[in-house]
Amino acid sequence: MSQYPLNELKRRLQDDSASLPKRLKLAKNVVQSYHLPTAPKERVVAEWLDELVQANKLASKELRDVLGWLNNVDDLTGELKLKLIKIISQYLRGNPLQNDDVTYIITFLENDKILPQLKLQIDDYLFITTTLLQNLNGETDEQDIQKIFNNIIKYYKDSKKKLEFIVKLLHGENLETIFNFLDTKSYDPVINMCKVILFPESKKQFFLSFLLNLIRKDNIDELIAERGDNIQSVIKIMSAFFTFPKGRTEKNSKFLSDFINMFVTCYGNESQIIFAFYIMVVSSLNMPQNYLTPAMVMPPIIFEDNSEKIKRNLFLNMLQVLHSSEVDISVRLTDTLGDKVSKVEIKKTFISFLQIVMMGQLKLEGKLDRTTLQIIKIALKLDPSLIEQKIDKILPHIMTAKKNNPDIIESYTQTMNCLLETLFKLSRGMNFLNQIIPHLKIKLEASNVEQFELKQKLQEALNNGDDNSNKILGKIITGDDMFPQECVDVYGKLTSELLFRQNKELLISLQKDFEENCLMMLEEGFVSPSIITLAEMISAILSSFLRHNKMADHTVPLHIADDFWMAFQTFEEQCLNKFGECILKLNYNSTLVVTFLNLCLSVSHLKLLNIKYSNTKLNIEGNDLLPFISKNEWIVFTSKLQDDTEKLLWSQLLLTKSMAVELLSHTTDENTSDIKTNLIKQIPNHPEILSNSYITKNVFTNLDKNQLKQASKTLIKLYQNDPHTEIFKNEVISMNKDLLQHLVLKATKNITECIENMNTLSKALNKSSFEITSFLNDNDFKMFFNPQVVNQDDITISLDILKHLQIYYLEENYQLTAIFVLLILKNCCQNKKIKKSTDYILQSIYELSPKYPDIFKIFPVDFIFDFKDAKILELLKLKIKTSNDMLIIKCVLESAVKKVKTDSEIVVNIVEILLKNLKKNKANVDYFGDNVFQISCLILPLIAKEKKAITTSAFRSILANLQEKLNKSMLESFKNIDFSKSNIDESSNTDVEENTIAILNAMGAYSLTLLKCCETTNAEELKNLNCLWSGLTFFVKNAIKAIASPTSKYQQIDSSIQLLNVTLRYIKKLEAHEIFQKKDKLFLQTWNSIKARLLLIYDQNNKINNNCLEEMSVTLKFIAELSSVECFSNHFVGDLSNLALLKKPSIILKNTDITNSQLTARKVSKYLWINCLKANIIGPKCIAVTKLIFRATKNIRFWIQQNYDLIQNVTQQNGDDDINEEITNISNVVKIEDCICELLKNDLDILSEVILAAKKISLDFKFLDAIFELQHLFHYILGRKTIDTVCEVSWQGFNILFEGCVAILNYLLLSREELLEDRWPCYMQSYKALVLCLCERATKEDLTDKSVEHKLAEMAHSIEKLTQSICKRKTHVSRISAYAVADICTWLESSPPPKMVRQHLENSIALLIQVSDSTYAMAFLRRALAGSVGQMTLTNMYTMYKRYHKYVGNA
Repeated sequence: MSQYPLNELKRRLQDDSASLPKRLKLAKNVVQSYHLPTAPKERVVAEWLDELVQANKLASKELRDVLGWLNNVDDLTGELKLKLIKIISQYLRGNPLQNDDVTYIITFLENDKILPQLKLQIDDYLFITTTLLQNLNGETDEQDIQKIFNNIIKYYKDSKKKLEFIVKLLHGENLETIFNFLDTKSYDPVINMCKVILFPESKKQFFLSFLLNLIRKDNIDELIAERGDNIQSVIKIMSAFFTFPKGRTEKNSKFLSDFINMFVTCYGNESQIIFAFYIMVVSSLNMPQNYLTPAMVMPPIIFEDNSEKIKRNLFLNMLQVLHSSEVDISVRLTDTLGDKVSKVEIKKTFISFLQIVMMGQLKLEGKLDRTTLQIIKIALKLDPSLIEQKIDKILPHIMTAKKNNPDIIESYTQTMNCLLETLFKLSRGMNFLNQIIPHLKIKLEASNVEQFELKQKLQEALNNGDDNSNKILGKIITGDDMFPQECVDVYGKLTSELLFRQNKELLISLQKDFEENCLMMLEEGFVSPSIITLAEMISAILSSFLRHNKMADHTVPLHIADDFWMAFQTFEEQCLNKFGECILKLNYNSTLVVTFLNLCLSVSHLKLLNIKYSNTKLNIEGNDLLPFISKNEWIVFTSKLQDDTEKLLWSQLLLTKSMAVELLSHTTDENTSDIKTNLIKQIPNHPEILSNSYITKNVFTNLDKNQLKQASKTLIKLYQNDPHTEIFKNEVISMNKDLLQHLVLKATKNITECIENMNTLSKALNKSSFEITSFLNDNDFKMFFNPQVVNQDDITISLDILKHLQIYYLEENYQLTAIFVLLILKNCCQNKKIKKSTDYILQSIYELSPKYPDIFKIFPVDFIFDFKDAKILELLKLKIKTSNDMLIIKCVLESAVKKVKTDSEIVVNIVEILLKNLKKNKANVDYFGDNVFQISCLILPLIAKEKKAITTSAFRSILANLQEKLNKSMLESFKNIDFSKSNIDESSNTDVEENTIAILNAMGAYSLTLLKCCETTNAEELKNLNCLWSGLTFFVKNAIKAIASPTSKYQQIDSSIQLLNVTLRYIKKLEAHEIFQKKDKLFLQTWNSIKARLLLIYDQNNKINNNCLEEMSVTLKFIAELSSVECFSNHFVGDLSNLALLKKPSIILKNTDITNSQLTARKVSKYLWINCLKANIIGPKCIAVTKLIFRATKNIRFWIQQNYDLIQNVTQQNGDDDINEEITNISNVVKIEDCICELLKNDLDILSEVILAAKKISLDFKFLDAIFELQHLFHYILGRKTIDTVCEVSWQGFNILFEGCVAILNYLLLSREELLEDRWPCYMQSYKALVLCLCERATKEDLTDKSVEHKLAEMAHSIEKLTQSICKRKTHVSRISAYAVADICTWLESSPPPKMVRQHLENSIALLIQVSDSTYAMAFLRRALAGSVGQMTLTNMYTMYKRYHKYVGNA
């Protein structure tokens, strides 16, 4: 009978007429119920699920639901669990894995309930984990990958069939999938897994035994016969490598490199094992070497294609992993084998073995190989002797090989730079060239015939115009092939770091190399390709050495300088001049000429430096820097120069010579101007000149008008050809005012050429002496504001050039020229991008200029402020995203107001025009957007400000008169505006933005008008106040809204706060207004608005201007004083209470946003507290604040105790962190993050301010005790040990908390001394605890860091100052100061701080001894401390005190 329910269950589950979700729900309910026998019902469900998966009917969502059963049931039968594992495995084989599936399957695998069944299903488990890994991305899914690898480790550790697991893990794609993560961010989890499973520390001896057996014996029968799982697992693991590609899914050599990488990384500290492993790897890969042959002949690993290249890459990987793992390669063979062997074998080392194998792998014939270069580079990093001992065999072929491929050139350059840096670090860089040049010479001479023929073919091809010339050129070896320019520069820089005395030796050595290998042959008339190439290379190195030479420095020791400059003079006479003579004698050879000129240039630059800076001056006859190149023969020869490079070098030489003439004779060389002109002309063909700051600095100084014109034309042409170039960022150009001014003229001329009917202006701009004011006096400016744009592309480039030029630093004429042309362009161009660029340039001119350009010099007042046409006004308005589109107009008005002393007519005329055009009729708020009204609102505050600043009475009266007229007019305007009809909020976004700016501009004028009415005592004028009342509500509401808005700019905030301050200051005159009928509501809105603004300002994610903090403090002071007790206590104090709330550390540290929000709230709270305490609050308000701070103090104390002071919480905070071994008898270390310290520091600052505000906040003994209890907890945070817990804070955290604790003690003495009457022992205890924390911390810090040392000294100084304050209260501390002396002496001895700290603490001890009131106090202390820590320190300190502090017997 009991089987019928099961049959019914089976029937219903298999009933396809019911939907699958319904049947799954039935199965779930049955499994979770207790109505049927557990085993049979679960067997039925399991079989049905298996049928579903087999038929591929189980979808992803349903599978996840099934996996969730495991969490909802106490436990399932083993059979169902096994079936669930099989179901997942089967599902993964037949369906693509969905993103949501991964999390569910990982959770399933991590469930401890399934672990016993998983152990039985190794194949399924490995398949599931491998499939999961294959579907995860190593760069983005780090957490999931970490979980899987941790799960595999746990599975292996709990498994009883470890050998079987390893064997199956090694097979197929399991291991390959794991190795694939070595090249991702998940590298560490893979390494950790392999260190546990494949290459654990416990098996290193078995690996060693196995490898030794292979080296010594020709079989491993004995090892195979052993039954231990450890040795068998080692054999299986190593077989995976040595039997490659057997058992692998792909025959990819990456598996071998990954295996080697893994083995070496796991056993990086066991050099012997790695040496033995490498011996067998080399043997199995069949890498040629006869240095060390193992007894066991390994079956060779064969690669079908590119066998040599693959082996070379594998060897490169072998060296790289040795380097990255910092393996010791100096180990000998005996170290590896452990047994006695022949004397010959003892000498065999790992490094020698690697060197022999490397020589077999390097490709030193034929085409240069990139891997070879990488092997050399990594070998140098691993151990320089690997390369250095074989340098004569390795480098000649590599250096003399032709390098055309960019990748090869880059690798070669990096390798050579690495070689040079390594050799110079080993002090063997000077001899490098001397050793290698003979070998290079032999190699080059062997190819002389071939190179000569190639050069002839090249000449013929060039003469015939043949396309094959580039192909032939790619085969000719040059000096740049052997020593690329970057390597030459590196060599020069490295030589500049040599000791002074070595410079002479290097110069002589290089001269000798050049003479022996090149010059002697050239003198005899031999000009073979090998000699030319060597001359090119050695000369380039000599040039670099001289270019980077520092011997011209005046600090060089005199006798060393004398020797060097003598050698330098000899080099010029015997080497350089002879080289020049050879050039003249021989047939014209472009390469040699360029080589010689480069060398001459470096020599002349060094000579120039000698003239300017050196104490040992060279003898320069006739002010001629290089006498040889002044000879007639050479000058005749230079007239034949054909190549641009040669001509450029010659021009640079002539410029250097002329600079020397100016220095020596203090006169200008007559040829200098021509040389500069010639160089400027060569810039378009040789833009690299601009990268030579030495040349450009001299080329672009003291230019005449024609040269400036030519230079500006050249630079602009360069930019037009390559807009991405950064020539205008070149300091020589950007700091040259004359050049920038001509560039502005040229760029503006280019703009006018793109506009039709601009010939007159374009021709005028072509003159270097162009004056905009003179030009407009002769021409009607109105004629330029009608034409159309012709070429927009060229205009865009010219505008980009103007953006790069610092127009705001130039003379006013050029600023006005740019403004004039830009306004013309803006008027006639309809392209939005061009208009935008124009506005940005105009904005930068006005915002960044030290003095606003006077636009009235080019436009008359009545034309600018022509409100009927308003053309110029519209052009001056900015159409870009800015805080105020009237910015330029405001700047124009400001310049007009400031010109009142020189030309008062301008400002008078502007005001008169405004007064005429201001409308008198009724209007609504939309009138704010009217040009006349806006400009009136802008100029009124400017006149008021200038009137205050100006001292001359005549000009003050002019401005006062204008202000009075404007005030009356504005008063009338505000009176006629109906503020009730405002539809601003319903407008579009653009309209809202424009209206907001209009309101901003009006608000400043309204504030001034309101202020004037409020300040007056005239009864008639007081009536005008009623005219302003209608707008008060509107403006105040907008001000409050603007302050709170995140989009508001600084100017809006400033105007809004000024209005609120005026309103609150004169509240008695305004209190009849309806807005003050509910004062508290207004004050609360203002408070919330300021609080919102403060949250924005202090938020680290926002970069908001904080200049308005001072003005806001005035507003806070007003509302704190004027608000009712109920409003202050309930709302203001309530907000302070909410801001003081501290969340759990785990929540605060959850993410950066929460951390930032908590820090922001604390900073806002501090600001509000400080300003509330500054306000004149009395009575109940003071009581409310006192209660709040008392409660907050207790809450902070409780928060610290709850989260950091209890043992159970220590576990939560510290997790599995290692315990600091230095802290003895401490079982728990609590780490406190910097952000928590910063939060607590803000609380300490608030408490300090409260303590200081003695007139407002009265403290009782309960509060004082709470402060001392809080101080005690802060000492614990600062590192003071408790019974079983110690806190760990960073240096930064310690600084800020220590500073806060010292401030509390200082302020208690300053403002609350009367309260300390009965609490002096508590106070002194806090004082001593701070001294102890400082001593202990000082012993831990790295004193090599100067900033740390100075900060410690600063802290100790603050302690000394505090001690001085304490000792002034002798009556209170005389009886307890001796105990402080004893304690501090003990700490100085047990934790000796650095000298700077100790000095301040010893001064503190002297002060404390001085205030001790008992003649026996010190003697008592010395007896009490006898034989204990601190005795010696106390004795010494007391002796020093008597000697230096005039001890008289009553201390």
